[in-house]
Amino acid sequence: MVVYENLIKGFCGQGISICFAAYLYLSGYIDNNCWLFTKLCTFFILLIIANSIIIVVRGAKKGGTTPFLKIFIVSLTEVLINAFMLLAIDRASLYYVVAISQLGFPISVVYKKYIRKEKEDITLYKLLAFIFIIVFCFFISYFSYGNLKITFLATLFVLLSNITITIDLYLQFQILQNYDVNYYSVVMAAFAIPITLVVSFIVDKKNAQMPIELFKYYTKHWMPIIGFGAALTLVYAVSPFFIKKYSPISFQASLLSNNCYIGLCFILVSMDKTYFKRLIKSGAFFTKDSFKRFDKIFYILLYLICLGSSFYLTYSTEHRIKKIEKEQIEKIEEEQKKDLKIEVKE
Repeated sequence: MVVYENLIKGFCGQGISICFAAYLYLSGYIDNNCWLFTKLCTFFILLIIANSIIIVVRGAKKGGTTPFLKIFIVSLTEVLINAFMLLAIDRASLYYVVAISQLGFPISVVYKKYIRKEKEDITLYKLLAFIFIIVFCFFISYFSYGNLKITFLATLFVLLSNITITIDLYLQFQILQNYDVNYYSVVMAAFAIPITLVVSFIVDKKNAQMPIELFKYYTKHWMPIIGFGAALTLVYAVSPFFIKKYSPISFQASLLSNNCYIGLCFILVSMDKTYFKRLIKSGAFFTKDSFKRFDKIFYILLYLICLGSSFYLTYSTEHRIKKIEKEQIEKIEEEQKKDLKIEVKE
């Protein structure tokens, strides 16, 4: 049963990763001069609409008193996470930003194991799987696209995003134990819109626009902005359920495959229809010449191995719900043993 649960966790995690990769991929098509508020406000409005529809269809109930202060803090962290990531993407190569963002996983492991004092096994296999993902994804992207652009500000923004998301995920986990996911998403997004406006004026003042200018810009560039917002809405529609059921560390592990999906997307888009026919006809798969001519197929195979590593890390992370259930069962068994001893003595 545990294996079955972990398999579901692994596949669901990869689904979230695909949506998150789509968000990062589409963000590269948005004009660098697009104001931060324009991007994020679109996403938060779509998130409110999507969750409001789900609430009406489900007939969902809140499930408890609304923890406004905690949700406000989460809203602030959500805005900062996305703001830091988008500012980093504007200042460095996308694959470099994604590679640094993957460091969020070990940060979460350290936070969970050594600060929160919760169980999370750190094994050699997990360490090798993580290193494999980071190194191979980065170098495949580098040899495929080149044009590596690294800036200090981009690195700083991504690291700040990693730290913020760790705090954010554990706070979300606490809220969602006693509060409905869809109501939480609506309240969080409603708080986030004014916060986004303030943050955008602070960190992206140079691209700030008046309402009329904003409307004109939006009518010209609405497609990539809506696509970006829709992809991010999918992530935020599913991820709270995943975090609530499986824990923040599992969510972080699933996001390690972002770079793989982005890389695979770029490779598949750049391939012509005759690529695989030429590969089969060549017959020479492991020669120097074949690697130069058919390097993409080797990159695809490496990406698939990286995806397997990400799946393994998501699969093997501590299942918090199961852990709680196991502890409760152990306590009940201990109490029963004590009762039996007392009865025997009597």
